[in-house]
Amino acid sequence: MPNNFITSLVKDFGDVVTQSASKAFNTINQAQSWADNPMGLMKGIRSVNLPTDAMPVFKSHTGATVKTPKGDNDWRVSLSIPPIMQNMPMDLLGPLAKTDGKMVFPFTPSIIFSHSASYNAMQPTHTNYPFFNYQSSAVDAITIAGDFFAENAEDAQYWVAAVTYLRTVTKMFYGNSENTGNPPPIVKLNGY
Repeated sequence: MPNNFITSLVKDFGDVVTQSASKAFNTINQAQSWADNPMGLMKGIRSVNLPTDAMPVFKSHTGATVKTPKGDNDWRVSLSIPPIMQNMPMDLLGPLAKTDGKMVFPFTPSIIFSHSASYNAMQPTHTNYPFFNYQSSAVDAITIAGDFFAENAEDAQYWVAAVTYLRTVTKMFYGNSENTGNPPPIVKLNGY
């Protein structure tokens, strides 16, 4: 049994070497024929990657689809839509309904949290340097920077809805309504 395996392995290796040598010989002959004719050399070099008879080779393409996870399995970064905005006309915000009523970032954004601590300087008598006493802490701005690519009409509509949503939730209420003068609504940041 081992002898048959070694024999077949040697035969396969010999076939590969013979095919490679044959291809190399054909390539050398073709290059030599191009080199004999200076006009044929550049023509030959340019035509190396052209298909036979200049007919394009058609390849089948597979379509990629993105499945939108539902419920607790959705770990994408998103901002919730507050209840007060869910009664708004949905002409511009309609595409957000496709993502479970949240504004979802299509690609993972950069999220920067910043915190600060305040200290008070206390200068006791007969000391050269002050002592610093902790006063308070604060959560500063949360900065989110993300990309939205619009490769088709649906992506562009979602981008318009996201920009409209972000502009709406960062402004106080105005106009003739019972909420006029109220601060912007509170939204929840979700993500893994």
